Amino acid sequence: MRTNTVERGFSFYKAARWIVLIALVFVIIAALRKPAPPGSAPNATMVAENARKFESKLSEMQQARQRGESGSEARFSPEEVNSFIAEASQRAASASSPASSTPVQPSAPSASSDEMPVKSTQVNFQGDEVIAQALTERYGQDIYITLRGKLGASNGYLTFAPTEFQIGRMSVPVLLIDSSLQKKLAEPETRAKLKLPDFVSDLRVENGQLVIKQK
Repeated sequence: MRTNTVERGFSFYKAARWIVLIALVFVIIAALRKPAPPGSAPNATMVAENARKFESKLSEMQQARQRGESGSEARFSPEEVNSFIAEASQRAASASSPASSTPVQPSAPSASSDEMPVKSTQVNFQGDEVIAQALTERYGQDIYITLRGKLGASNGYLTFAPTEFQIGRMSVPVLLIDSSLQKKLAEPETRAKLKLPDFVSDLRVENGQLVIKQK
């Protein structure tokens, strides 16, 4: 009787172990699969024009502020925002590239080497929420991270409240990442990047567009 009980317990343990292993494999596959993009890819021939529109609208708001006007709003389409991000990223990459072709010796890994570099970013707006999808890399494998939520402004800084989070095609409960995300946003280096221009009082997503309000 005791032998049979032990054998049944051992068989159950082996079955449970295989179930956990199979579930883990499915989780990893889901995390590595490419998800659907948040929107259509930017039209390469229109990137420069859309980026110019984005910068022109911001410039007009700044000039209105300087003239003593206040309260105006500007609306930005996903195409304009993505084009501005693409051009800004390209300018940043060009500025950081070495001026000469002299090879640079690799340095020792720093504390920031554990962070996953962002290779590309695409955003879209649906209703009153923003959907941001970033392509990053870990151990030579492309990983897509998709974050959905609501944009806002507080004390001159951009705020973000997540409502949905995905790694690849695997959904992750927002409660598991919100605390870590808010801590990351509160770090001095990250917070500096979230500072809004002095002439901006508020921003939000409305009817599938980014709306920026001037002071």
